[in-house]
Amino acid sequence: MIELLLKFYKKKVISYHLVFRFMKVKYRLMRYSFLIFVISILPMIYGLTLGLAWEESRTLSIGFIFFFIFMLIVMKTMDVLVNNQAKTILKQKYNIEPNGLSWRNEKFEEMQLNLIKEYLISGSLYKEDKIKLLIEMIEKDIDARKLSPLINPGIFISLFVPIWIQYLVFKYRPIETEVEATVMLLSGTFLMLTIIILMNVIKRFSNEIKEIILTDDNVYKKTLLEKLKDILIVYKEDETNKH
Repeated sequence: MIELLLKFYKKKVISYHLVFRFMKVKYRLMRYSFLIFVISILPMIYGLTLGLAWEESRTLSIGFIFFFIFMLIVMKTMDVLVNNQAKTILKQKYNIEPNGLSWRNEKFEEMQLNLIKEYLISGSLYKEDKIKLLIEMIEKDIDARKLSPLINPGIFISLFVPIWIQYLVFKYRPIETEVEATVMLLSGTFLMLTIIILMNVIKRFSNEIKEIILTDDNVYKKTLLEKLKDILIVYKEDETNKH
């Protein structure tokens, strides 16, 4: 039952089937540009670290930074092009009027829910107990397939902090003037802010990553699980309206 529902979801409901398959070239370019952008983050951070630590490495550092900025511009350009065409597709094929900056809006999400709802109705599954059972089964399946993280964040932080403190002591040791100390402080702060901003950018595109970059069944199950929970709310509203 779960496998059939998941198969239907992947073939009829996901964004690729409804939108992206009508612009395959731009979709692939956006996918590849995002992948390269994510990959460019690591050498950029590495380059910043080298540039702060060793003056002779700053040429390499600047190269990594320029490549990162270039990929950021490419990714943003592709995002704008795909977003604009997606709005056109929604309007022409589904009569959904785009509003706001993003093509993905409440009406599109509602359309996805209605597709799943119709599937459940056709299979006599649109009942509260059966929807809850589907949710429970998917949750158990996700938990059973869940892998333990390769790096425990708590252990990593506890090991990294002493190393970072020793590094700062090493870097500040040759500093003799307040100006040099201020430059080092500002450089370190800039590096940390850059990392935080990058994490927020990746978080901003988390929904797109799920369906554009990742294609594992577990990812689809998680998004399907979220929609089934929404459908359960819709079912309760439908029942309330009947009475």
